[in-house]
Amino acid sequence: MNKAKTIICSFLCILLFITLSLYISTKIIEINNRDLLVDNRESINIKLDNINQIKIPEASNIAVFNYKLGRFYWIISIIASFVIPFFIIYTGVSGKIKNWSKNIGKHYIFIVALYIILLYTIYYVLSIPLDFFAGFYKGHLINLSNQSLSNWIAQNIKYFFMNLVIYVISGIFIYTVINHNKNYWPLILGVLSIPIMFIAYMITPVYIDPIFNDFKPLTDKKVEKRIEELTKKAGIDNCKLYEIDKSKETKAMNAYMTGILNTKRIVIWDNMLNNLNENEIAVVAAHEIGHYVLKHIPKSIVFNSVFITIVLFLSKFLSNYFIKIFSSKIKIYSISDLAAIPILILMVNLVTFLLAPIPNGYSRYHEMEADRFAIELTEDNYSNAAVEVKFLKNNISMPEVGTLYKLWRYDHPMPKERIEFSNSYKPWENNEPMKYQEYFRKK
Repeated sequence: MNKAKTIICSFLCILLFITLSLYISTKIIEINNRDLLVDNRESINIKLDNINQIKIPEASNIAVFNYKLGRFYWIISIIASFVIPFFIIYTGVSGKIKNWSKNIGKHYIFIVALYIILLYTIYYVLSIPLDFFAGFYKGHLINLSNQSLSNWIAQNIKYFFMNLVIYVISGIFIYTVINHNKNYWPLILGVLSIPIMFIAYMITPVYIDPIFNDFKPLTDKKVEKRIEELTKKAGIDNCKLYEIDKSKETKAMNAYMTGILNTKRIVIWDNMLNNLNENEIAVVAAHEIGHYVLKHIPKSIVFNSVFITIVLFLSKFLSNYFIKIFSSKIKIYSISDLAAIPILILMVNLVTFLLAPIPNGYSRYHEMEADRFAIELTEDNYSNAAVEVKFLKNNISMPEVGTLYKLWRYDHPMPKERIEFSNSYKPWENNEPMKYQEYFRKK
């Protein structure tokens, strides 16, 4: 009992240290950048240059502050993704969790499930301070969030239990595959990720998303009709259109295409419906339509499967090397040991971070092609560029960032790039063929 109390007290002290460190660091950044905390955002007015192209706006003070604080939290999150699993491994916590699980559980599946539940709970609790400051606190600090503390807590509790179920099921599956095929388990998991991701894309819009948001059909029938005209022109039939009440949580604007086959749908945040005009909403919808018509979801599933396979093979190699070096200290001698799971997590985090520019670059390419598709579908360069300006200002973003930060952090093109492309891409003016003309139904 005394040993358990010591462990709990030590854990709470670590949690308190993390919280205080983040609070003090955040306050230091606030004090050092107090001049930027003055919100100098102007009302969103679209400005034209001398050739009637939309100007790229300067970054507001509050956007610069948001960028600086967000970059700090991102760096901390990367460090934490390495430090937490290493700490759990090197201090023997992982071995203690395994032994405790074996003492309670008798069946193999129950033992693995108990281990994953305890391991995930530790990870989750240790991540709460960073999630709070990087999400809730920062959102209110820059006046972008409308979310109440009670709503933030409720949403996080939902995420915890949802992820707990997912991690227990996937953890048992992954650990079983590793134990049954010690040489080629990365390839097996990479291949099996294709049907798993396909199913996830199928069920998420119908069963997962409604847990966190209330969906309803578009209330503005004029906008609905305009979007339906675009979907038909693009060759999409029976695409569902929904809006969600995000204004209770945030002032940010967003829209997205989700689902596969009969679950495909376009979802628009109410903030966007309230802040954009009909033409601007149409080009945003056209962008999401582009993702579907250009089959970006199935292409991403295949790409991610290959990427997962590569990451797992490299992680397997690094995990075995780690065990070889530290086995006498950590008392773990094989990657198939249940206590070795944090080692694999550490190496997956490391490899994923090092290779992050690859999936980010692939995603940015898809986003830019969806922009091209939207411009061709609507032939409305002005609205496409105007939307980017409004998103930039409303969401308190930077027009552009440094190259390294872009490569490792951005899975969307920078606003500056998208505005410039929207201004310049006009193939019809030069009698050039449109790249995606073949997808458009003739009237």
